[in-house]
Amino acid sequence: ADHWLQPYPNTDAIICYAWINYVIANKLYNENFVKYWSNAVFLLRKDTGKLLRADMLSEEGKEEDFAVWDTVRDGVLTWCSDENHYYTETPETTVDPALSITCKVTLLDGVEVECWTVFDAIEDRMKEYTPRMASEISGVPERKITEAAHLYATNGAACIIWGLGGGDMHGLNASGFAIGKTILRI
Repeated sequence: ADHWLQPYPNTDAIICYAWINYVIANKLYNENFVKYWSNAVFLLRKDTGKLLRADMLSEEGKEEDFAVWDTVRDGVLTWCSDENHYYTETPETTVDPALSITCKVTLLDGVEVECWTVFDAIEDRMKEYTPRMASEISGVPERKITEAAHLYATNGAACIIWGLGGGDMHGLNASGFAIGKTILRI
């Protein structure tokens, strides 16, 4: 291996979070892929931390459908989860979901709530996990953490293996590490 990080036991998740922080801070992600092939554009209610669902917006809305902020309409648009498309006038209608936005949305009951995207919530949550912090906790030099994150994010198709070992086992950080690896795959 060109990069061998050798973290202290049970500190691999913090390195994963630092990678997420680094990738987002340096915009090393494929924005179109994240916008059109993930749930990063779905809106979260800031008051509850829960996804904004279509049934909160209209009588016809379904609980299993989600909401985005469409920059073309400058307003909320809902996603049909059953059929994987937006509810638009025609299938050819242009949709540009905001990857990053804070907005006010009026619910079916007339209450106005502040929302932000899943992407913004992830970015906000990962801000504290800097490569420096991860280095102090994991024992891996900061330079190695950033070099490995940069290589992973910029070297074409990449893979993080699932299976026994590598944080997939039981332990204090197994669940958080699995979530972090899922985010990095996108």
